Amino acid sequence: MKSLKYVFISIMIVLVMVSTSFASDILTSDIENEDIKEAVVKLNALGIINGMEDGKYHPQNPVTREQLAKILVVTLGLGDTAVSNVETQFSDVDKSRWSAGYINVAVEKGLVKGYTDGTFGPSKPVSYAEALTMIARTLGYSDEDLVGEWPNNYIEKTAELNITENITFEARDIANRGSVALMIKNALEVQIEK
Repeated sequence: MKSLKYVFISIMIVLVMVSTSFASDILTSDIENEDIKEAVVKLNALGIINGMEDGKYHPQNPVTREQLAKILVVTLGLGDTAVSNVETQFSDVDKSRWSAGYINVAVEKGLVKGYTDGTFGPSKPVSYAEALTMIARTLGYSDEDLVGEWPNNYIEKTAELNITENITFEARDIANRGSVALMIKNALEVQIEK
């Protein structure tokens, strides 16, 4: 009976490994860039990112402000504190919105700010300048820590930290899912010397 139990456990381990590998193959099936593919696999394994409804990653799709807020909150290990169905300070983020809790945590931690009109723009695509600013803030940098004007100060800091390594972009361009995955992976490898 004990040997049957061990055989069953072994089969389950193999099935989990095969299904994880299969899921990873589907997730990365639309990614050509090897650096982005590696980043997506790593971040998916860490539970930070996942695929779209069809299981694929779609690296060319834009990233929205609410999506990046969630990614950064989860990266910090605060996903469980992002309780859903909570009020926010933003007129365009209803408490029933899937991202309301993540937005609250991201704002509370100083990772992102809303707009002066009291809105957040949750479904608004994020620019590279905004994404890099949010990533740098996730690493503990703030406006006071950096010299110069926004967004150049954040772009220079993230370049110095190699977060933008292997990424070609213009500050005002919309950040895509592939580049964001690579930037987050690079950020996880940063040695903070603040």
